[in-house]
Amino acid sequence: MATAVSFTGEREIKLMRFPKINDVASELRDINKNDLEPEDADEGIDVRLQVYADGQWAVRWGSSDYDQDHSGFWGASSVPGNNQRFDSKEIARDLIDQAKDAFAEGAGFEEAPQAQESPETMKIEILGTAISPPQPGRK
Repeated sequence: MATAVSFTGEREIKLMRFPKINDVASELRDINKNDLEPEDADEGIDVRLQVYADGQWAVRWGSSDYDQDHSGFWGASSVPGNNQRFDSKEIARDLIDQAKDAFAEGAGFEEAPQAQESPETMKIEILGTAISPPQPGRK
């Protein structure tokens, strides 16, 4: 799982875990094996990545009219269906990026982990890069 950080104030930090691209891509390939109804042949199968505040996630597919749980952070796309070839990793990456964008924009923060105050010197590792929160008086 990858971790994303959102700075929501001078000292508040929200942490969030997101699924790995390969894990989501595997789910997409499984969904893609489904047969399409003739009326859906041009559009493919709608897919949605739902990432919960605790880091759990699910890939939903088919009509979004049946999605009853709207919590968390979302990404949406489609796969071709009928076991046609497609770039599952590219679609997975896009879904995860959309969910991360929703997290960064504050969508779904009512479900997000509690904000944590961080000391000026605290460093958080994100995808292999250490960052520090802005420090007063420093540019």
